[in-house]
Amino acid sequence: MQKPVSFTVLGLTLSGTLPFVLSAFTFFWPDTASTFIGAGTFEREQVQSASRSSLIVYAVAILSFMTGIRWGGELQAPRGAIRPSVMILAVLPALIAWVAGLMSVIGFEPAQLPLLVLSASFVLLLIWDLTAGYASWYVGLRCFATLMAAGSLAIAAFIAP
Repeated sequence: MQKPVSFTVLGLTLSGTLPFVLSAFTFFWPDTASTFIGAGTFEREQVQSASRSSLIVYAVAILSFMTGIRWGGELQAPRGAIRPSVMILAVLPALIAWVAGLMSVIGFEPAQLPLLVLSASFVLLLIWDLTAGYASWYVGLRCFATLMAAGSLAIAAFIAP
């Protein structure tokens, strides 16, 4: 019988989704976000631009963290049983995230592309992780967190100017 998720892991996962959710919030209600963070001193476009940039930076960091989990998990295999294909595939999402971040920094057009690349990367990593045989509580958390991350990135790509 598998252990249920600990409150610590649940709390950390939920708090880790907050930057994604709060960023999505700023795209739907930039004036409210501006009032909340700066007493109304920021223009709508400034709030959305800052939110997009911080969302991309956070997504790159979290996607790299998630790929590190897969990479580290493979290191738990007995000596000689580590699969090079898994190690290589586990590094690819982090490299793709870096490219997406770089695209954002240099002002790649269309500006939505880095957001969509990151969103798709989260979904594809989840699909791959579903084949790893992780505990059901972890899979549930991953599905929820991926929905929050990928959804927020898609909102930023399609809602904001």
